[in-house]
Amino acid sequence: MNKLSSTNQMIIAGVLILLVTVAVVAFGIMPLFQEASDIDTEMAAADTQMQTAEALVQRRLDAKARSAENEVALMQIANQLPESPELPSVIIELQDTANATGLDFVQITPAPLEESEDGTYQIGSLVVVLHGEWADIIEYTRKIDKLSRGVRTTLGSFERVEETDEAGLTTSYISAQMTLEVYVMGSTATAPAAQ
Repeated sequence: MNKLSSTNQMIIAGVLILLVTVAVVAFGIMPLFQEASDIDTEMAAADTQMQTAEALVQRRLDAKARSAENEVALMQIANQLPESPELPSVIIELQDTANATGLDFVQITPAPLEESEDGTYQIGSLVVVLHGEWADIIEYTRKIDKLSRGVRTTLGSFERVEETDEAGLTTSYISAQMTLEVYVMGSTATAPAAQ
């Protein structure tokens, strides 16, 4: 039997070391890299699920906040749209607003309530006659839009009037005739309960 030369022994030893190294990398280290890659994929999926859940929670919180705002808005609408005409209180508000703007509240003529086409509300018309300055009439229309009750100006006619008194002094003013609408909850609508 021939003994291998030291050079051949070194080559065989190097090849064996290389084979062992390749085997260790192939069977020991590479599966760990694959396992780490799988864990990274699972972590990314879990992170995506967590972000989705956080977004859902935020949407629910936003919806809850909007729900409270919507309830407040419904209560305000219910106040503007009561279940009965309550014309005396509307007339007092209109007259107080005229007085606050410096107008003379000359006349008010209510008309019978009319049902809306879909029956959800009723419309009451009020014809109001006011005397005063043009700027005061404009201010009046702005203020009635902000009343606690829903009031809307639908028609207006304006005329400049000049009057001469017994002493010969001439005064002028604007005579405004405006048609206002107030609204009442209809027979088929249901108002939210007042709290």
